[in-house]
Amino acid sequence: MSDIASRADRASRLLAHAWVLRAFLRRCEEVETQYPELLQVARAIFDVARAAESRREAAGDAEFLRVLEKKLHRLKRAAELFDQLAPEISVHTNLAMAHLSFDTLLADLEQIVRTEEPAPPESPAGP
Repeated sequence: MSDIASRADRASRLLAHAWVLRAFLRRCEEVETQYPELLQVARAIFDVARAAESRREAAGDAEFLRVLEKKLHRLKRAAELFDQLAPEISVHTNLAMAHLSFDTLLADLEQIVRTEEPAPPESPAGP
């Protein structure tokens, strides 16, 4: 498996994890009643995951990673919102764990898209 394919596979798995987090936020009673702003996090996850995955299906792994890098700012803004609410939600264990999970997967996604593919080896000079 190439480096790009490996990174794309890992990023796709992290987006799947984010998708589960999105589902939790959309169905969490505390989010609905006390922190409806967190639905913006769920929406950002939806937008980024759909944009990136649709490009992977249509154009391949390199395009998937390019779109993911381009859209990552949406997840960063969502993480900032989560960070602002974190002191208030820390009493809710499920939401605190969701916050930690989101921060972790965002850091991992950032690392994946920032990794450069190694340059191909130079061919030896001819005789």
